[in-house]
Amino acid sequence: MSHKTSHISDHWMTGSGRRPLSQLAVLGLAALLAAVMAWAGGDPWKDKTSDQWDAKDCQKIMSNSPWAQIVETDATWRTPTAGTTQDLSRGPTDKAVGTTAGPGATGVEGRPGYAGQEAGGGAGNSPGGGGATAKCLIRWASSDVERQAVARNAILSGKMKEDDAKKYLSAKSAEYQLLILGPDMTPFNSLNENALMAAASIRPRKMKESIAPTKVQIERDPNSKRVVAVLFFFPKQTSGGEPVVTADEKGVDFVCKLGTTAVKASFDVKHMVGKQGQDL
Repeated sequence: MSHKTSHISDHWMTGSGRRPLSQLAVLGLAALLAAVMAWAGGDPWKDKTSDQWDAKDCQKIMSNSPWAQIVETDATWRTPTAGTTQDLSRGPTDKAVGTTAGPGATGVEGRPGYAGQEAGGGAGNSPGGGGATAKCLIRWASSDVERQAVARNAILSGKMKEDDAKKYLSAKSAEYQLLILGPDMTPFNSLNENALMAAASIRPRKMKESIAPTKVQIERDPNSKRVVAVLFFFPKQTSGGEPVVTADEKGVDFVCKLGTTAVKASFDVKHMVGKQGQDL
């Protein structure tokens, strides 16, 4: 099956028309990877309604919550550089992400790199000094809590109006969506949608088989053409009509094998609970 290269923004749009929302996905780099700090206080998705979330609440949900985590992998495509570390406490410059976000926004503007770094930067040495490592953010993007945080963050930053946010939130996904963002997505640069479909899978721990994605969307920086984000779609039901993730499921493992390395994440489903129950 052939898939045309498309923007994540083609899927994330409001209900009133095809208004791309890749700003909401990739703009995430500004607040998402920057929020690796330890967060004080409770869990905003438990303690507050979404209209009470402030920017810090949104950042926590989108980077350090049951639905989002920063993972580290061996950067086998890089040469370790002594004395360098990946500083995820610094977000991109204003030019590194789209500054024209809102109705009609078409994608990221400028480089996807971080302040003081080029787009391909962001690697450091592993804690044991073994070799170069890279970090990326993996989000369970189809959950209501994640979508509410994305919309709320866009409203607070002036990138989206309340009415557009309501339309965006009213459009439910028929599939599970997992989003990968990172300052160094080098292994993804040479792969197309078909290759990524073959490389990725999820495996609920109660199942005996892995589930392949039904679709992949790639977001590239318009100038460098480097990959800045990849969105994976997974079915909610098996071919036999059974739920992929059952109500009593405890965890789901995600893996994307990229040559000599792999990006992996484990989601603790029993904690992925919103106001309405299990939230995937």
